[in-house]
Amino acid sequence: MHSPEIGQESRGREATDVDVLIQGFSNYLQALKKSPRTVEEYTKDVTRWARWWQRPVEFFDQEEWDDWVISLAQSGVSGKSINRYRAALKRFYRYLRRRKLVTHDPSYDSESAGTEKHLPVILTQAEVPLVRRRLKSPKTRALFALLYDCGLRSEEARTMTVGQVSEESVHVHGKGAKDRIVPITPETSGILTEWITCMDGANTCMFATAGGGIMDEPAVYKLVRRVVQGAGIQKHITPHSLRHSIATHLVENGMSIEKVQAFLGHESIETTRIYVKLAQKQVKDAVLAAHPNRIMSVIQ
Repeated sequence: MHSPEIGQESRGREATDVDVLIQGFSNYLQALKKSPRTVEEYTKDVTRWARWWQRPVEFFDQEEWDDWVISLAQSGVSGKSINRYRAALKRFYRYLRRRKLVTHDPSYDSESAGTEKHLPVILTQAEVPLVRRRLKSPKTRALFALLYDCGLRSEEARTMTVGQVSEESVHVHGKGAKDRIVPITPETSGILTEWITCMDGANTCMFATAGGGIMDEPAVYKLVRRVVQGAGIQKHITPHSLRHSIATHLVENGMSIEKVQAFLGHESIETTRIYVKLAQKQVKDAVLAAHPNRIMSVIQ
């Protein structure tokens, strides 16, 4: 997780491209006839986010969105203020998309807001088989395997090609042009091989649409939501929740945080530490649900 405090200024920081973008954003809000107060607050909030992020705007995605929201909560920012920060940044990225400066919406697959202490919502290990039973085709089983078994981001999974899959691993083209090799189990290998065998040989993209394009983000989101709800699970689970889920399950099952970091392709181990907290929360919830004291209080 990033270390700068909210609103902290970078020493010796010179005007950068993001400053120009923020000024353009401010002008855009004024052109929309937003109130002076809204313009001031949104500009200030996005500027504070930029001081925290300190990287190109195109590299900020759903995962960093979750990381940022958690950092706000841990810094003591109130829930009301967090919602304002989120609204400001969502509007900022809408502005960037309109200008065709980015192609994604980092808030689209975010599930952190509104959860306990802003921790991401995840599936438990017991819930994963329930979801798997709802996957009726080789294609959906393969997509779920990449999202959960391999811990891939939605974009990494939906753009996967046949050539990136081998019997023992998948070669992932990560964000920021950083590739990684993700080992896969024999079970996952079998699922991916089953789908590749069924595919039209004319396509190398594993999840091409009928028109030959790449499966888009909303389609992946809707598929995951449908199968989770079909399994009777009422949580707000998204494609990115599956990445959070497998990482937490690996920690629960004894995998070191450093190895989980490599598995996920995190640049900073601080980003990965959230899964220790999630694993601890899972234990706490299990104890509270199963402890004789709690059961007896319900009976009485």
